[in-house]
Amino acid sequence: MEPVIELHNITKSFEMRQEGASLWRNLGSRLRGEPTVGVTRKVVLSDISFEINRGERVALIGRNGAGKSTLLKIISRILKPDSGTFAVRGSITSLLELGVGFHPELTGSDNIFFYGALMGKDRAQVNVVYDEICAFADIGGYIDQPVKLYSSGMYQRLGFACAFAMRPDMLIADEGLSVGDFIFQKKCEERIQEIVRDGSTFLMVAHSAHQVRRIAERGIWLENGRIERDGPVIDVQDAYTKFLIVEKSRSDAKAQEAQQQRLTNVAESIAPQAAASAEGPLVRILGAKSISDFLEWEPNTSYEVMVRFETLVEFVELRPRIRLTSVADEQSVVENNYMGQPALTFAAGLHQLKVTLPVLNLRGGLYRVEIDLFDESSALSLSSNREILIQFNRNARKPDIAQLTIGTMKVEPFDI
Repeated sequence: MEPVIELHNITKSFEMRQEGASLWRNLGSRLRGEPTVGVTRKVVLSDISFEINRGERVALIGRNGAGKSTLLKIISRILKPDSGTFAVRGSITSLLELGVGFHPELTGSDNIFFYGALMGKDRAQVNVVYDEICAFADIGGYIDQPVKLYSSGMYQRLGFACAFAMRPDMLIADEGLSVGDFIFQKKCEERIQEIVRDGSTFLMVAHSAHQVRRIAERGIWLENGRIERDGPVIDVQDAYTKFLIVEKSRSDAKAQEAQQQRLTNVAESIAPQAAASAEGPLVRILGAKSISDFLEWEPNTSYEVMVRFETLVEFVELRPRIRLTSVADEQSVVENNYMGQPALTFAAGLHQLKVTLPVLNLRGGLYRVEIDLFDESSALSLSSNREILIQFNRNARKPDIAQLTIGTMKVEPFDI
């Protein structure tokens, strides 16, 4: 099979002006053919080579400044590499910047046809998908208003709707999938799965580990402009998370002298494991089960769930996140205030948490308790997400709680 994206030894650098260097002086030096003063070149991509086949879902993973967006712009033909060769076979739709392809003075409706023209579609071809675009964007009467009046979310909703409807050979997105509410994000993910099944290729950049795992099947980790790892997205994401934990431990140790010894011990305990094996998370959730006296959740009662997990490092501070979601409509009902509470400290070994779900006015049906463990800064997921399904016994109207409620759930350590 011939790859649709093929890169060989791609290198890209940019000029970096040092502090105090005068722009006008440097321009004058260039006009006179003299070397510029106070200007260096920063290598953003160095000797990048990989291939992407038709129908693959690929995520570029890495820290800010690793070269992910630059690489997407080279593939999209926005930037030229300094050296190396690349080939892109087929049409590309790139969602790299907010509102690219839209004219601010035109209405959303007019911009649909304007965007289609940029993609090489005539008016008749756009008319075929016009209603589909409006329905997917779901911005109501704003479709007939100038897009300069749109919020950033409405901009991107319309942008995604246009991109999906044009059915490109390749769709490239840079951090755009975080737009909108949960329902719109889920709708985007389902459409991505659909266009990939039809043979399109999807290449994305995202920092959300859960989003990457849900959408992509392959991960490419960039670090300092080089490919650190390329393989199944779960393996690459786990290796990247471990790397970040080691890096964070080291930087914290330098910044906080008072905690120097403790942070050094954390780095020493994590680093050997990260070097020895890139498989598996640093904290393993072993299971979750109901510990209430009744098998199914009854009205006007709380509900208790036990979570059993194992820490694989000598010392770790965790923030457990517990979320209750309706299986029928994916409506998130309640979540603990995991970001606003002190982190819980655990030594290496087996541990348990008791989760008490509050009394809620829910409609009858099946609900999912989603369990995840984050680091003390709430930035990194340290474990694979686990779920437990519970049945709520009630055949009444829809719940009074229409939106996610934070902080009404109790999460506490429970001795084994």
